[in-house]
Amino acid sequence: MIHIVCGPSCAGKSTYIGAQQRADQRIGLPNRPVVFPFAATDESLTKNCFYHYNILRSAAGQQRRHPLARPTPRFCHDEAWQTLLAHPAPKQAVVIVTAEAELRRRMSTRRWVEPDLIGADKQAAYPNDYWLALIDAIEPREVYAHWLAELRRQQIPYTLVRGDLPLSPLIDPDSPQHGESAITHSAVRESVRPIHAAATRHASVPTRHARG
Repeated sequence: MIHIVCGPSCAGKSTYIGAQQRADQRIGLPNRPVVFPFAATDESLTKNCFYHYNILRSAAGQQRRHPLARPTPRFCHDEAWQTLLAHPAPKQAVVIVTAEAELRRRMSTRRWVEPDLIGADKQAAYPNDYWLALIDAIEPREVYAHWLAELRRQQIPYTLVRGDLPLSPLIDPDSPQHGESAITHSAVRESVRPIHAAATRHASVPTRHARG
């Protein structure tokens, strides 16, 4: 099983994965490795693993290619995502939902990028201005909506998890409409409802990358 842990930069993906790994250790389960897009291989993805995915990747790539245009999330243009979709292993996703104000605070104060995130042997400075400028150009709520629509198109089940601490489930994935009535976190409540509505609209539009 590939456990896709996803959200924007600074949403809390690594924190969530670390908490899950510690929980595994407490009950004697083997450590599930973390796979990053730049290092994904058929062998690593075949294992029971976490796949650490920044949902701003496609918008960031688009901005690099067309710096004067407003970036739009187009996951079909992200080669790493398409490679993951082509892998036959079953997949499920945990989407870390963090309010925009908190994302901005974290992006403003973060100092380092962990070596594992960039395939380096030492820490690198976190590009605060780059990510802040990107979410100035495209609202995180819009990115979340496109991302949930993409997961639905690809028939990947997902759970929304709060990105504040302590991390806890935000929505019951087994309830109708993904449990929107179960939303309890006031900082993201008003963001998640339109995210679901927009995701439903986006998912209803067939694309050539959608699975049958």
